[in-house]
Amino acid sequence: MSEALQGIPQWPMVAPDGSSAGFVRMPPYGAGPNGDEGLYWGRIGETPERLSELVPSAPPALDREGGRLAVAFVEEETTTIGIFSLVGDDAPSVRLGTLAGSAQQVAWRADGKAVLAVVAEPGSDSDSLTSGTRREQSHADPFVTSPGRGQRLWQLDIEGQGAWAVTSPELSIWEIAPLDPDVTICVCSSGSGEAAWYSAWIGRLDHASGRVEVLYRPNWQVMGLAADPVSGRVAFVEGCE
Repeated sequence: MSEALQGIPQWPMVAPDGSSAGFVRMPPYGAGPNGDEGLYWGRIGETPERLSELVPSAPPALDREGGRLAVAFVEEETTTIGIFSLVGDDAPSVRLGTLAGSAQQVAWRADGKAVLAVVAEPGSDSDSLTSGTRREQSHADPFVTSPGRGQRLWQLDIEGQGAWAVTSPELSIWEIAPLDPDVTICVCSSGSGEAAWYSAWIGRLDHASGRVEVLYRPNWQVMGLAADPVSGRVAFVEGCE
């Protein structure tokens, strides 16, 4: 296979102990699948193993211990969330559930007992920091979006308790950073669509009540959210005009 036709590895992940790493190989830009796409993982210095031929819709999330990988796959506006075990040989993947819409981000809850997913509802204007998903459509038909639909945060329990929406449809969640098992820091807005993303703010989401406390309202755009569970501090990047 010509190197010029190979997909470029993206979304690198490295285990906490530095012994292994992974990445996602996508189809070459502007070209169709060529057979080497998918999710890869392996020991550093060795040939990585392809865990899945499917291409995730968002960067996979490695848990704190480096033994599990949460992954989201999207097909026809339906998201499937699964977990790949990185410990042991031929460890099977676990399917947590399916959600209507397109996953934009996945993350582990701070205690590792659930996976969180930011999902753009079907028909919504799904802009995000990590997406860039191409919208396949017929040139003969218009693409219709629903301005009233945004992005919601979902929680999927790994012990088989199911999946449920943490936030209401009135609030759009653009990016998350888990702080503790009951609290997630988020970039959010009261409206939906790309325009709302540019005027988003930093909030503190309480999982039990679904309420969001405003932590910071920027003058312009915020992105690159991170939270430290040990110190409780939050970091982000704020743009300027």
